[in-house]
Amino acid sequence: MEDKNKHTYTPLPEPVSITKQVWPEGTLPLIHIKTMAYMHEKFIKECLDGILMQKTTFPVQLLIHDDASTDKTADILRECEGKYPGLIKVFYQKENTYTKPDRKERRAEFYSWRKGKYEAICEGDDYWTDPLKLQKQIDFLEKNPDYGMCYTKTLIYLQEYKKFDKKRNLGRYFDTLEDLLTMQRVQIPTMTICTRMDLLLRYYEEMQPYTGGWKVIGDFPLFFWFKINSKIHFIDEFTGVYRIVPGSACHKTTYEDSIKFFDERTQIRLFLINKYNIQNIEKTIIENKKRFYIHSAIKYKKYIEYRNLILNNNNNSFKNKIKKTICKSKFLTIIVVNYLYNKYYIQNFFKKYF
Repeated sequence: MEDKNKHTYTPLPEPVSITKQVWPEGTLPLIHIKTMAYMHEKFIKECLDGILMQKTTFPVQLLIHDDASTDKTADILRECEGKYPGLIKVFYQKENTYTKPDRKERRAEFYSWRKGKYEAICEGDDYWTDPLKLQKQIDFLEKNPDYGMCYTKTLIYLQEYKKFDKKRNLGRYFDTLEDLLTMQRVQIPTMTICTRMDLLLRYYEEMQPYTGGWKVIGDFPLFFWFKINSKIHFIDEFTGVYRIVPGSACHKTTYEDSIKFFDERTQIRLFLINKYNIQNIEKTIIENKKRFYIHSAIKYKKYIEYRNLILNNNNNSFKNKIKKTICKSKFLTIIVVNYLYNKYYIQNFFKKYF
């Protein structure tokens, strides 16, 4: 059980920049920020600026894990750590751990640094824009102990085109577990969440995400678990920018990697509905998977894969019967896929960005 006296401090009368705060020696942070960085030299400065501009009435600590970057990420972190030695603490991994089966053990020392009552997350290629983000979230959680997590909205920045997405953003309210499970795109931006640390440790103990083989999307079962074991609050405000970088963990650049990613996402959802005996949802999850496969086949111009997906689809709707008739011809399949590719990925590109 959490020791309520562990995070004793006298709140400041008004929010002050965390870089200018001075606390008595031995004061533990009410919240720590966890930032995971790897090959982020182009982005890490913006990430740090968004964190260091935070204004709070409580003590904060920034904990950064550099996963053996070979670019200038570590140099930037060392410079910033030297400037704010009491505020920033960086763990410099000697060997990359991302694909290692024992990465939990390799990162154990870094994880042991987390002493806050709450934890916030901001990955090294994302950044915060609201200087009162942490203050708003902690104010809510301190007043509402039955809530274990809160999150906000973010803008989306398309790094490939160096422009903000004008049509989409991330973050919206959801009411039920079914809503969360059937979202085509998870609408809880990880870079905005603030969680109670005691519940987070319980999640690690009960769900064992590192032993479940969830290499990429371990945050989804986290949201699911918090929804079951506490309440989740949505703050309907923009507080940051989520950066889409082609080739990053959640944004694949090949058909095979995209399918592998979505397979893992589907397996996690099916695992959760079986573990918690959630009824009448499996069909929707499988249908979402089929739609993603077809979408990916078009995106990467995989004619054979598209043809097989359509021909093997058991949907007997009139629209699908027409698709099956067309796909019986390899030549017509190529024409259709090219048409759809042009429709979705060229016309929409010009509409969206020009």
